[in-house]
Amino acid sequence: MLELYLLDLVEVDVSYWINGIDILSFASRNSTLAIRPVDAIAALFFIFRHWKTLPCIDFTYQIFQIYPCLVKMKLIEFNGFRVVRIFRKPVNHFSLVGFDGYAIVYGLTRAKDKRKIDLRLKAVQHPVSFGFVAVGLPVINYRMLSSFDCQDTATARILVHPSPDASFWVNPVSQMYPDRTVALTNTTPAGNWEYTWDFGDETTSLDRDPGDHSYPSPDEYTIKLVVSGEHCADSAIHMIEIKPHPPVAEFKPIAPGCMPLTVQFENISAYSTSFLWEFGDGAISSKPNPEYTYYEPGVYKIKLTAWGDGGVDTYSTVNDVWVLPNAFFEIAPRFVYVNDQAVHFFNLSDNGDTYEWDFGDGITSAEFNPEHVYTEEGSFDITLNVWTKNGCYDLYVLEEGVLAEPSGKIIFPNAFRPESPLAENRVFMPGVIDNVEEYHLMIFNRWGELIFESFDKDIGWDGFVDGKMAKQDVYVWKVEGKYSNGLGFLESGDVTLMH
Repeated sequence: MLELYLLDLVEVDVSYWINGIDILSFASRNSTLAIRPVDAIAALFFIFRHWKTLPCIDFTYQIFQIYPCLVKMKLIEFNGFRVVRIFRKPVNHFSLVGFDGYAIVYGLTRAKDKRKIDLRLKAVQHPVSFGFVAVGLPVINYRMLSSFDCQDTATARILVHPSPDASFWVNPVSQMYPDRTVALTNTTPAGNWEYTWDFGDETTSLDRDPGDHSYPSPDEYTIKLVVSGEHCADSAIHMIEIKPHPPVAEFKPIAPGCMPLTVQFENISAYSTSFLWEFGDGAISSKPNPEYTYYEPGVYKIKLTAWGDGGVDTYSTVNDVWVLPNAFFEIAPRFVYVNDQAVHFFNLSDNGDTYEWDFGDGITSAEFNPEHVYTEEGSFDITLNVWTKNGCYDLYVLEEGVLAEPSGKIIFPNAFRPESPLAENRVFMPGVIDNVEEYHLMIFNRWGELIFESFDKDIGWDGFVDGKMAKQDVYVWKVEGKYSNGLGFLESGDVTLMH
């Protein structure tokens, strides 16, 4: 709409032309007309004709920008011309978006225009937001006032929905692992709400009161509660901390032992991620459960250092590695005859406290330097077992250490009976005879007379002298000869002849 005001003109007819088109003629000085312009820019011509002096004509024009809802066009005189000055009427156009008990008002107008919003709000820049205490259908009145005292108003009614006020408590907010459980208390005012908990460890809950929650590991966690209605929502956030526990370095006890001592260490440290072992002899390891061998005797301090998210800790202990005995011996002679010369054993062991000899023929000895006579022929392994007072053990075995060769042996009975029903009792001859190479048996009567002799070990005295049975009496025998080992022998005794 255009409001036209003609200044200081009387008794004239006026015609209005826009872009060469006669749109209206007036007989009055001031007029109002509605224009629906086609172009954004138009020229408005004013032609003035005095009705008493028809030949007298004057005109003026104004080029203007056409805006929606133009108002108040006034004729003023400017540099000898009569011109039209157009003022823009403010357009009162706004939108409302309501949510969570609040409304946001968007006013669309030029920035330099002044605006006032009722509800006792001061002049503000758009957009404007303000809240409503109660739910319902409040009315918004919006009035716009331009710098030319032009104004327009609009009224809207909005629906204000109930809005939740999310809040909760968490206890404790800080604790040390392995304590890792917090108690959650929902303090949101009651309402027809839905609840979504995000515990910060990739787990969630839709319960109003989830109760306690346990976290998997030390860390900082953000707990968020979102409370939602049909149209409105609110959220609350709390931070909690699960502090890492300081590491506790420890390993299982180590039993002392004899060198070389191999130890499998068992790490029982807690709250630890990396380790350093010091074995006391300059060697180290970063393995969690290393194996290590001590080759020298001594007392060793073993130290374990453990690192974790909560810091560092150390643990140490002392362990003994005992000396190992060294068993060794010599013997002499290594070649003997059965039931003849004794073998001497010389103990040359080191660090021993207890000894046990095994001579290989079933006979043992605990002496330090024993002697032994072999009663059986053969080749014998000699073993020396040695222990320390700590139970450390060693042995030395001399295979085929002794060779016992058989020696000669000859044994005679002390009586015989030529008329005995047993054939072995009828002849006087050696009952045992071994390894005899040379043999000479002689029988003497009580007067020392030789009454029988034999050079064959298989031929004995049958009790006859010169073809006659000798009388029952005691006789003397003598035997001499050589064993198969080259040793000679000479033995004597007496025998009783019985009838």
